[in-house]
Amino acid sequence: MNDFSGSLALSDGRWCLGEETALVSQHVAPIGPTGGGDRADAFVCPAGALHLCVLDACGHGAGAERVATFAQNALRVLICGGDGPGAALARLDRLLAHFEIGSSRFATAFVASLDGSNRSIRYASAGHVDALLIDGQRHEHLRATGPMLGLDSVPRFDERHVDRPMSAALIVATDGVLDSRPLDNPEAFLGTAGLLLLAKSASRRPDELSATRLIVEARRRAGGFFRDDAAVLVT
Repeated sequence: MNDFSGSLALSDGRWCLGEETALVSQHVAPIGPTGGGDRADAFVCPAGALHLCVLDACGHGAGAERVATFAQNALRVLICGGDGPGAALARLDRLLAHFEIGSSRFATAFVASLDGSNRSIRYASAGHVDALLIDGQRHEHLRATGPMLGLDSVPRFDERHVDRPMSAALIVATDGVLDSRPLDNPEAFLGTAGLLLLAKSASRRPDELSATRLIVEARRRAGGFFRDDAAVLVT
């Protein structure tokens, strides 16, 4: 089994939001030599808000990479054009339905916008696994607000507003991380509960927690290999 995990580790970034500074770390770990179907993205549009996108295109290899690349670029254009998270996902869903990309169009996505105070999260999730908002020993699951992308329906992606305590960390992962398990115990999935334990054990302070540290710990627990493309974003 080849392991190319870690070849797409992304640089940590500091984003100025008014008087606040947001720290964002991203790590993408494909299981093959291409970029894979998972993406973690952070960007600021001219209006000044910080936007976060985590994508998981179905499948592996070049086909999934094409879907993920198209979806990532489309979300940047739509959001910087003024769409909120829910509207951007709805328009992306329609674009995927009419765009010939030669492979499965199915994907999940988590899209969030952080306001200038870095204290409020507005998000929408297209069938994506739960994100985690962790504040000390307390945590909250940010669940999907609509179906996965590409189902040939006319879906609605509701938006949720979540207050973010000053000390809280937001973790968004793909199912390649949550479905990781030891080679000798294929039923022992990491899951959100396991990711939560990794996050709490990896660092005592949110500003010490990084996406790369979570990827490394999850991969170590799985015996050194992921069975699916994986991505994590932490802020």
